[in-house]
Amino acid sequence: MINKVKQIITAAFRNNVVLYLFSRYFTFLLQFLNSLFLASNLGPYYLGIWGFFSLSLQYLSFFNFGIQQSSNNYLSLKFSNEKLRGKIAANALNLLAILFGLLILSTVAFRLFAYDFAEKYHFSTLYIPLLVAGIMNHLIVFFSNIYRIYGKFFKISLSQSLSVFFTLLVVWQYKGAYLLQVLVSIQVVSAIFSVVLFLVGLPFKITLSFNTYWLKRIAIKGLYMFFYNSSFYFMMLATRSFVSTYYKVEEFGYFTFGFTLANTILLLLDSINYVIYPKILNRFSKMEQSKVVTELGYIRSCYTTCTHLLAHTAIVLFPLFLYLFPKYSESQNAFRLIILTIILTTNAFGISGFIIAKGRERSLGGIAFACLLLNLVCNYFLVIVWHVGFEFVILSTATAYLVYIFCINYFGLTLIGEKLNFRKLLNFTFNTRLLLPYLLSLVLIFLNAPNYFYILSLVVFVGLNMNNFKQIVKIIKRIILDPSIFSLK
Repeated sequence: MINKVKQIITAAFRNNVVLYLFSRYFTFLLQFLNSLFLASNLGPYYLGIWGFFSLSLQYLSFFNFGIQQSSNNYLSLKFSNEKLRGKIAANALNLLAILFGLLILSTVAFRLFAYDFAEKYHFSTLYIPLLVAGIMNHLIVFFSNIYRIYGKFFKISLSQSLSVFFTLLVVWQYKGAYLLQVLVSIQVVSAIFSVVLFLVGLPFKITLSFNTYWLKRIAIKGLYMFFYNSSFYFMMLATRSFVSTYYKVEEFGYFTFGFTLANTILLLLDSINYVIYPKILNRFSKMEQSKVVTELGYIRSCYTTCTHLLAHTAIVLFPLFLYLFPKYSESQNAFRLIILTIILTTNAFGISGFIIAKGRERSLGGIAFACLLLNLVCNYFLVIVWHVGFEFVILSTATAYLVYIFCINYFGLTLIGEKLNFRKLLNFTFNTRLLLPYLLSLVLIFLNAPNYFYILSLVVFVGLNMNNFKQIVKIIKRIILDPSIFSLK
């Protein structure tokens, strides 16, 4: 027994997948420390300017028109053809070059025609490093996708951690304007270094190529992917915007606290999704239709069980966390509803990958956009018409997510060729083992039950999912002992 434990521990430390997953949580902890130092040493004024720079960087990264996602999908699907991989990557870079030109023009135009607003945030001195860092970040995402297809995560982990480590080295030493300059420089230097790091030892050779067929295919699929991702992303963003606009600053602070913590708790499983996504695309593109449902059931069962277990456990433990942050006691129900909302999306895990593998991302985008509109309508009624408490605004996103997962599960199963009725769709989307404890937690929230009552939801969940836990243990062992399962062959 002791020897087996030693073998697993040794394998874990040699496993680049496991090390990558651990690095993501460690990096987040460092980011949390950095945020405390930043708030103290920058002060409100320069923290506001830094916040504007960071937000602008996020927007530059967000407007990618799906080029990286599209090329990643094609590289995963065409993995066995090395020559074709090089051609796809080269033409994706051609499209990125066009994108970079558009980003440069947009940023310069903003600098010239929004002068007053730009000067308010020192944009005249920040827009050049902003552009450099933004362009480099697009390349980082592109090269990271290539490396993860091959199961090579060391460089990905390093690139995601560089700016965080460098920031921690300086954030407690400097203050004010000088610290701001150092932080901006760190973003630029870290991004450039990461791109150089990826270029050294690429898994396959990328040669110059200008192929109109692949330019068109990558661009069209990319636009559909961008439409899908942006619609899905804006569901939660719209809800947060409504809370920030129509509620007190303190209430938005409580909401943000609950949202940030809920996202953090589910970060590890989100990282697993990042690791296995190319594998899912590749396998589903080759798999016989008759085997897809079985494979989907196996993948989803393990993933959804883990996420729901984390959510119910976090709800039980959250009151203990408030002993460290008593000022945020008003965020309890917001946290509970937010984490229960976020885990809804995992009930569609795997099926979206199958739909994309079958080239139906356009339909996926349409479903996501319709659900975004539903989310906005629900936000309007909850906030403007009914004036619900800030913690209940998240129910608009929960409603949109619920409709979304039922729609794409129905569409995906129909695409497979399954004959569906409501009972079969419900069992595939939200089976009894997940649904009963989920509904119990919701009832306890609306009844404003004492904290210890939520232990009942956790106990019910564990009791209903004992068989799944045994399967999960086997998968964890396999991940630790055999990282090659995440590589494409």
